[in-house]
Amino acid sequence: MRAEIDIEKIYRQYLDTILKSLPEIIILLDERGNYLNILTKDSEDLVDDKEELIGKNVSEILPEPHADKFFELCQANYEEEEVKSYEYDLIINGERKYFEALFASIDPEDRIGRITVASIRNITKLRETEQRLEEQQAYFRQLFNNSTEAICLLDNNHCVMNVNKRFEELFGYSEEELKGHDLDEFILPEECINKGKNYTESVKNGEKVKAETIRKTKDGSRIDVFMQGFPVNLANGQIGIYGLYTDISERKKKEREIEYLSFHDEMTGLYNRRYYENELERLEDSRRLPIAIVIGDIDGLKKVNDNYGHKAGDKVIITAAQILSEVSRNEDVVARLGGDEFAVILPETNCKAAKIYCQRILDEIDNFNSQSDLPYDLSISLGTGVYDQNSKSLENVFNKADKIMYANKNR
Repeated sequence: MRAEIDIEKIYRQYLDTILKSLPEIIILLDERGNYLNILTKDSEDLVDDKEELIGKNVSEILPEPHADKFFELCQANYEEEEVKSYEYDLIINGERKYFEALFASIDPEDRIGRITVASIRNITKLRETEQRLEEQQAYFRQLFNNSTEAICLLDNNHCVMNVNKRFEELFGYSEEELKGHDLDEFILPEECINKGKNYTESVKNGEKVKAETIRKTKDGSRIDVFMQGFPVNLANGQIGIYGLYTDISERKKKEREIEYLSFHDEMTGLYNRRYYENELERLEDSRRLPIAIVIGDIDGLKKVNDNYGHKAGDKVIITAAQILSEVSRNEDVVARLGGDEFAVILPETNCKAAKIYCQRILDEIDNFNSQSDLPYDLSISLGTGVYDQNSKSLENVFNKADKIMYANKNR
């Protein structure tokens, strides 16, 4: 006859084996906080051996604040299927460890009193990871907020998530005004819309973008910036855009000043000889024929310098330059070649129109002299030449105009 099988005993052994194999520590406590049993595969997360702990009270094992909390949770009134949690830390073998305990209450039929089941999990690595993450976030926040660069964080739709203080200072918008909106709607000027949208799409597609460009501020001002856009990537894909803006207005201003001076005469603001010669070369193959060249030379400048000083002579040069600019069109190239000599390139201008242009200059000079209270008159000698399909070169036309000018001066 087969022996009767104790199913309940088998189930208990089966459950005991499962509990001991779990990474969590399972502790059974009575209502007074006494250790009834400890189920764990090892003892490295226990303050003492299991055999030493069973039968003792939590007040004998744990520091007072933790012992009081354990006792409180053993005494608590639990709702049906309710689980209470508590996180704490202990020094075990000289090492600080962090734990999360989940408490549940059972009321077994075969004993008097309620039993509390505490499932305790070692969360030290999780806490260390969280601490490192908090440190990194604090470091990032400091860099973000204290950076001298204007920084913005955008989502994949190019909508603002955060901007730093420097960004608010540079563009004049507060974070509240921008948050949740497409950044391009605020700082992208009309003249840069197409290129700006292309930059945006490039970064959305995972590309890095670096460019010197123009952006606008809240008051409509244009500023030169060095813009950098980076996709923010995680293992599962791009989650946003990181944008940096550096104000390069002063540098660009100096560059423009240098560029201006490289092609302009500092005293008069007219183009200089270098620019004039470049234009002659460029227009050599131009279809804007005929092209007239007018050469002008101020009369008696040395006499003015000798009698009234070089400041008076400079004023004569500046006045002549102003008159030449006033009678010229936007497309005309008016240049000071040096000293008292000027030259003008007149595209699409024939011989007759060039003579009319010269007469306008002389008329304006007469008008200036009639109203001036200076002790000397402004006078300028002019010569013209016209470059057309029959001309050899613009240089020959220039020389011809120069000769005519000197012939007029000698008269």
